Amino acid sequence: MFKEGDEVACTFRRPSDNQPWVTGSPTPWKGIILDQRDPRAWAGKLAFGQAVPTQEQVDAHFENCAEMAEYARQNDLPGGGKWWPMKSVPVAYEFGQIYFEDPECLVPYSDELKLWQEKGYGGFHKFEEKCHLRLVG
Repeated sequence: MFKEGDEVACTFRRPSDNQPWVTGSPTPWKGIILDQRDPRAWAGKLAFGQAVPTQEQVDAHFENCAEMAEYARQNDLPGGGKWWPMKSVPVAYEFGQIYFEDPECLVPYSDELKLWQEKGYGGFHKFEEKCHLRLVG
């Protein structure tokens, strides 16, 4: 399991084997795991709108969600509160966005980088160089 501060990559953000150049990036997107209660992770999310919430607001949101889930479990409501505790984790990506990701889709960044190197993902720049050489040379 990952912990706060770990460098990760998300497996479903990989390019297709048929189009390894699609990302336009020579390396996978690197993300850093944040604490689920980190206010930065909640900025712009439905619970808080565009505001960056305070730590107290995030803590209150977590308490409210836990209470709603418990109520759903006790009263046999649809979903039965199975959505709490939250399973997804916030990941701050190097491109400036924070997404809540399923931990099962995350891998250590070093492993993903090795895979990209082995498969030749991110070869877009090499592809451009070959085309440029054909056109110019």
